[in-house]
Amino acid sequence: MKSTNLNYGKIAQAFHWISALLIFTMLPMGFTMINIADGDTKTTLYSIHVTIGLIVLALTIFRIIWSFIDQKPDMLPDMPPWREFVFKAVHVLLYALPLVLAFSGIKMLLTAELGISPANVSPEAISLVVSQPNLHGIVSMIYIALLLAHIGGIMSYQMTKSDTLSRMGITWLKTKQ
Repeated sequence: MKSTNLNYGKIAQAFHWISALLIFTMLPMGFTMINIADGDTKTTLYSIHVTIGLIVLALTIFRIIWSFIDQKPDMLPDMPPWREFVFKAVHVLLYALPLVLAFSGIKMLLTAELGISPANVSPEAISLVVSQPNLHGIVSMIYIALLLAHIGGIMSYQMTKSDTLSRMGITWLKTKQ
């Protein structure tokens, strides 16, 4: 269940992959919901987005707590110091930015006097109090860039240095070394 010096444990892997699935669901939903015409579909997408956002907030808090309880695997082999710095910085931001996104989303809801219940979400009310660009939108673009950097770094390392994906439970995608 717990991590070892070589791999992340089942709990850390579950937090990671559930969060990833939810975040990759939210991203296209966020773009879609702000670009479609007002109506029931838009309201439903906003409600689902808020629901998933609150779940991601809770998971992120649990992940942060778990990171203090669980050991971290050793750094990947043959990682130059500059890449180790980038690795650590990206991981810190991948934990911090979901918190900023969640709290900026909650702030939008509270500013629109909707509360944080997904049942109360009103795109029309939110649009009256949120200016463009806004913190939530800007941070989401930064987060997307970090996700792409994270995925790119993982795939680059997977293909050239070592089987890094197996540390997160993906053992069926081993590459020749």
